[in-house]
Order: sequence, then C-alpha cells, then structure tokens
Amino acid sequence: VTHEMNFAKNVSSRVFYMDEGIIYEEGKPEQIFDNPQKQKTRAFIMRLKSFHYDIPIEGFDYVEYLNGIDNFCQKNTVERKKRNKINLLSEEMVMTLLRPLHTNMTVDVQFPENQETYKVIFNYEGKAYNPLDDKDADEMSLSIVQNSAQKIEYNYDNGNNCLTIDI
Repeated sequence: VTHEMNFAKNVSSRVFYMDEGIIYEEGKPEQIFDNPQKQKTRAFIMRLKSFHYDIPIEGFDYVEYLNGIDNFCQKNTVERKKRNKINLLSEEMVMTLLRPLHTNMTVDVQFPENQETYKVIFNYEGKAYNPLDDKDADEMSLSIVQNSAQKIEYNYDNGNNCLTIDI
C-alpha cells in the first residue's frame, strides 16, 4: 500500500486503487496509470482538482452555479483569463445549448495540479444529442464554445450523453 505513484507503477504487476474502503478499480500498471477507466481513479492518478455541480430539471440556481465555478477557480489560483473562459463556456453550454433539453445534467470542471489542460465535462440524460452538431442551435453560442475549445469529444452510452471540452 502506497501513495507513491511512481514506485507503485515501477514495482507492481497488478494495481488496486482503493477509495472509501473498497477496491474501486484494478488492472495492470499500464492500464491504471496510463488509461484509468473510472473518474475517481483518473482524479487520483493525475492529481486532478475537480468541481462538480448537479443541475436538476427544476430549481436550478444559475447564480450559485457560476459562483461555485468561480470560487473553485479562485481557490485553485486559476488565472483570470482561463476563469472567464470556463465561466463563459459553462454559461453558453448550460443555459443556451443544453438547458432547453429539460433533463438532469452534471457539470465537472477539472485540471491537473500543473494546470496544463482544463476540462469542462457535461453529462446529461436522454437520447443521443450533441448540441454542437445541431443545425438549429444558437449560432453565437456555438461560436463561443467552438472558439473557446482546444478539443471537443462527444460520447453517448446507454442513455447518457457526455460532452468533454478542453480549454
């Protein structure tokens, strides 16, 4: 048992990542360290800073949501320019492109300790739908999102949509 990741990667033939007293993910060192499958494992291995927000169908507090992101970014010394980009991207995605779907959503903002890449991850229920491919979507919002992003990935699996935007 160790928290020394380089040591564990170099000496083990099998790795077990434990969280809250249970085995959360297991596999060969290459799999766990280079391509972890579960969110908590990725966060631990990459030493991710993470903010999570649940957006319900009803009773969504928009101001609390944006203040939460801003406070998280300030607490983790994210530079103002990046912080503004994260807030603008989040606002356009949630309020203009996804909110009309009337579905439960979650938003995660993540970045490693070295603050190289910032990810904003939107998960939402329903049929397969990528708002960035919707010809009827708000053009200004689409432009803002696409011009803010370095990379965009969309996945759909069994009723769950996931849109990951790197900035």
